[in-house]
Amino acid sequence: MTPFETFSERLRHVAGINKKVQADLSKDLGKDRATVTRWWNGGVAPSQRNMRMIADYFGCDVNWLASGEGSPFPDEAAGEGYLGRINSGMVEHQTPKPEPIRMEVKNEAELTNTDMLLMTSKVLESNTVYRSALASNIRAFYQAVLGEDDMNDMRNEINMMRKELAEMKELIMSLKSSEEPEKKRAVNGH
Repeated sequence: MTPFETFSERLRHVAGINKKVQADLSKDLGKDRATVTRWWNGGVAPSQRNMRMIADYFGCDVNWLASGEGSPFPDEAAGEGYLGRINSGMVEHQTPKPEPIRMEVKNEAELTNTDMLLMTSKVLESNTVYRSALASNIRAFYQAVLGEDDMNDMRNEINMMRKELAEMKELIMSLKSSEEPEKKRAVNGH
């Protein structure tokens, strides 16, 4: 496994560089502690807006934070980003305005779950016709996946019934074959 493979590992890395803990993030970003804990422990990745806010807060590259690609601090030395400027008094702390995450569009085979979640999040956060279309498709795909799970369960049950039926046929055949000698003896008078 490569270092900082998951969002939570990258979050803990930049937090460590800036000597910040979960409580600091919760307070400074105005997020409840449970949300920050889920980010920290890898339970859930933040929305695009929150991803941008976290990246701006630590002065790290948002694409690196979201995907692990590139460098965490491509333009500045670690710790001298936005948070470093806030701590030194160079800028007043304010919640940064989110900017869109620009992702290189890859073919389907190269997309990671994180890529797909980030792109989906961007569409769902938009107030466009694409949002409602995507929401409808997600709902339909979700139902289809549930349907496939049900179908797999039914296939398994059918296969078990077929196996039981084959065993019953074998039992019937063995019973019939054991009855045959008795019938022959009865016909022959023995």
